[in-house]
Amino acid sequence: MVDWFKVESVPVSLAFSPTGDFLATAHMDSVGIFLWANRTQFAEVSLRQINPVVDLSGDAALLTMPTTAGLSADDEGAEQQPIEASADDQDAAGVYLAAEQLTDNMVTLSSLPKSKWQTLLNLATIKKRNKPELAPKAPELAPFFLPTVLGTDPRFDLEAKTDNKDGAENKPIERSRISTASAVSGLVRALYRGQETMSFAAVYEYLKELNPSAIDLEIRTLPVDDDLRAAKAFIQASTAQLRSKRDFELVQAYLQVFLNVFGDIIKANTESLEPLLVELRKESKSQWSTIDGLIRYSACMVEFMRTSK
Repeated sequence: MVDWFKVESVPVSLAFSPTGDFLATAHMDSVGIFLWANRTQFAEVSLRQINPVVDLSGDAALLTMPTTAGLSADDEGAEQQPIEASADDQDAAGVYLAAEQLTDNMVTLSSLPKSKWQTLLNLATIKKRNKPELAPKAPELAPFFLPTVLGTDPRFDLEAKTDNKDGAENKPIERSRISTASAVSGLVRALYRGQETMSFAAVYEYLKELNPSAIDLEIRTLPVDDDLRAAKAFIQASTAQLRSKRDFELVQAYLQVFLNVFGDIIKANTESLEPLLVELRKESKSQWSTIDGLIRYSACMVEFMRTSK
């Protein structure tokens, strides 16, 4: 047992979703079905073991029932605050903090919520679905005060409108000057530093801190100048991360976005990128063969235990 809580109404039925993302409950004196989301899908949660003899004798936390209106401002702020405990409390409660990697020979997934890299893979579909049907239009409002020329006869100043046109024409020039300025992103800096030291751990530590939209932007804005130095460094970083057997699903997600964006450029520069791509394919195939073999073995054992009764 890893967690338990109380509710205001007595539950009469419950069921988990096939993937374990949601819990559906039905309660006494209520005709609705209440859905509970698994918090591990959105944040990293350290599981702790509950002692049935000691912990169940106390009072569990009383949670409010889910509503269609969502959480209030106070409840949402309290929900977002991380629960921290001291080392003594963790030892007493039996909290187990999982290591990033148990052994160097074990392929390890990241501890990030799977919704983070799944959103990255389906980001184009999500943006298309959330795109408004009609583009926003600027309100057509006349100015409250019309410019006038000083003098005894009231006349409107028509030259002010011409000056605004000249200023509007100058704005694209200024914007183009800003856009042509050389700006190196954080991902590019991490890739270049890793290429010099041949240590790319900082690259994935930097990407883990970004949201899916920022990761997609960082990969799409990789420069293609300097003989594709940034693209080569990204391939080397992916190969090094696969060789370390860490963050396997993140590497695959980032690689899919990278290949979708730079696929045409890679085809046009196969001679210079072929050695790096061959090494990447070899390492990826080796890691996937290990995972695929373990999945098949586990599936066969489960099927055997299920049918041998």
